[in-house]
Amino acid sequence: CSSDLPGGCAIGVDSSVAFLELACSGSDNSASIEFINADIQNLPFANSSLDSCKVDRTLQHVESPASVIDEMFRAVRSGGTVVCAEPDWGTFTIDDGDRAMVGKITNFWAESFRNPWIGRQLSNKLREAGFSDVQVQGVLLIAPSFEASDRVFDIVQTAVRLAESTRSDEPLDWLSNTRERDSSRPVWSSVTLFLSVALR
Repeated sequence: CSSDLPGGCAIGVDSSVAFLELACSGSDNSASIEFINADIQNLPFANSSLDSCKVDRTLQHVESPASVIDEMFRAVRSGGTVVCAEPDWGTFTIDDGDRAMVGKITNFWAESFRNPWIGRQLSNKLREAGFSDVQVQGVLLIAPSFEASDRVFDIVQTAVRLAESTRSDEPLDWLSNTRERDSSRPVWSSVTLFLSVALR
């Protein structure tokens, strides 16, 4: 989009064409919004050409978070701002008395991510890339029932996959008991999302 727009412009970058098409269909076709198909580890922007840059719940999936952060440092101008929002799956918990099984479920879920602890690592990675004035805030994300927890954290399929992996019915028994308990008292779950803001 044009840099001459009085309010500036926003550019969304994603490697998925399908996601970009979905984003385009949900936008108002404003001239101040543009979507680009690209690899965030190789951003299609000139050095120091962006006023700010934000990455949201993406570094947990990429092969090299440091490469993405280095690219943000390269593309953002001096004095510009970067914002990173990432969960830390080491903080994922489910409200259930069976601590051993909850640990197995949450660990199995965490291991499905390339970088499950990126939330706690963000601030140091930003400093290592050259950013300054790094500010960190933790936000607790809570799913208030089993249904909501499953929708957000895919608990049913995680228990099924764990049962298949371990060749044990124990995760499925836990799943059945947890669902039954939720009918009388909601079973909630939570994870901490770390927001890190820094200056170039």
